[in-house]
Amino acid sequence: MLRPELIAFVALTGLALSGCATITRGTTDNLLVQSEPDGASVELSSGQTCRTPCNLELKRKNDYTLYMRKEGFQDAEIKVESKVAGAGAAGMAGNVLIGGVIGAGVDAFSGATNNLEPNPVHVHLVARDPAQADLLCQLSDIATRLEWNLKFDPVKEKFVKDAEANRRLALRPMRKPWSLLGKV
Repeated sequence: MLRPELIAFVALTGLALSGCATITRGTTDNLLVQSEPDGASVELSSGQTCRTPCNLELKRKNDYTLYMRKEGFQDAEIKVESKVAGAGAAGMAGNVLIGGVIGAGVDAFSGATNNLEPNPVHVHLVARDPAQADLLCQLSDIATRLEWNLKFDPVKEKFVKDAEANRRLALRPMRKPWSLLGKV
């Protein structure tokens, strides 16, 4: 038969640990990184790299700088900051209410009470060449109106195996000296 003191000890230990953000949330956060268009290379100030879209597991307590690059587009730099989150503050409050000063200290030191913001990171890359920016707008407009996926060949300046999309592209004659990719 279990003694009442043992039952009370187990119950109080469970309560104390359930308020601990380090246990309930962990010390890392998954950062989702997206770009338009996809395929941009990403490098973090911590040295981690990936290609968009990607998911990175990062320590909650640190701030990061994210560098995004894609050929033909301007580089982008995004600050990702560690900020106290609602769920993290609730875990910290659980520690304080239960009297877990040690747990509160661990949570504060480990960053378990924080989230990385912004998350997800979504970047609209800006084309270096204004003609490419115009091309992207035209291609997006055609894809939206047709409501299906398209593949574009930038060398031939035509859609691959899609007569309707190419017909719509031809409906917009360009004034000289302009062309789709800035070629004269």
